[in-house]
Amino acid sequence: MTILMVKKSFFFYGKNHEIEDVHIGNYDFRFNFNDKKYFSINSENVVAIRIHTEPRINQVWLLLENPELNPIEMKKIGDTERFIYWEIAIPLESESFKFSFAGVNDKNAGIYFGTSGIANFISPSEKWVLIKMIF
Repeated sequence: MTILMVKKSFFFYGKNHEIEDVHIGNYDFRFNFNDKKYFSINSENVVAIRIHTEPRINQVWLLLENPELNPIEMKKIGDTERFIYWEIAIPLESESFKFSFAGVNDKNAGIYFGTSGIANFISPSEKWVLIKMIF
């Protein structure tokens, strides 16, 4: 009898990550789609998205559901003892889009953040949806 062990991995931001590297834990991510300090669109149709994380989070990506489905690294714009502040500005190229977030903690484990909180993956129902006509 032969037992074949297959490690599952996923490709994220230029590297393969083992499934075991994805961590569900107690992390503080703060984002409110309905609050303009976290999500806004300016007169030039540029979307500003801001998120706060606890200091154990070293990197954050916007997982934008666009034709390429590429993660876009967010820029660290400040920090305090309690939070790291991240921001990204992207042109609004369609009338609607879906998005969620991913991060990497201080142990290099991946973390996902969607509408229901921290998760080990993001399903379509876990994404925020912008529909410009009703925003």
